[in-house]
Amino acid sequence: MTKIPETYKGLSIAINNNYSKYNASYNKFSQVIVIYPNFSTLSNIKQKSILEHEYAHHVYYKMPLAYKKIWQYLSNWKLINLLNIMWITKCKKNAYVSEYAKTDVKEDFAECIEKKVLWESFKTFAQVKMDIANSMYNYYSKK
Repeated sequence: MTKIPETYKGLSIAINNNYSKYNASYNKFSQVIVIYPNFSTLSNIKQKSILEHEYAHHVYYKMPLAYKKIWQYLSNWKLINLLNIMWITKCKKNAYVSEYAKTDVKEDFAECIEKKVLWESFKTFAQVKMDIANSMYNYYSKK
C-alpha cells in the first residue's frame, strides 16, 4: 500500500505523525484506526495485516459478551478439555501466534486475525485459535 487509504472496511483512518512504538491502533470510542509514522515504511502485506489486526479489535468490541467470554476461555486454555473431547484439537499445550498475543485476550484475538493474513499453516493450538477467531471475526464483521 503505497498510499494510505482514508478508510478500511468502513472505518475511518486517521494519521498521527507523532512517534509511537506501534504501527497503528484502534480507538474503540471513535471507531477509528490510527496510523503512526512507521506504518508507511512496511511492506504492503504487513500493512494489510496490521489493518486487519486493528479492524479485528473493532469486530471484537461488536461481539456479544458470551462470545468474548468464549474467546477468553480459548485464549487462556480453559476450554482445552472440551475441545479435545469434541475432537476439534488434540493439542496438549497452549500456543500464541506472537509474544504480543500473550499480553491480552483482545490482542490474542487481533493477532490471530493478523497472522492469518500473513500465514495459513501454523500447526499448533494457535492455528485452532486463529480459525475460531477468524470464524467469529467473519460473522460479526457483517453485523
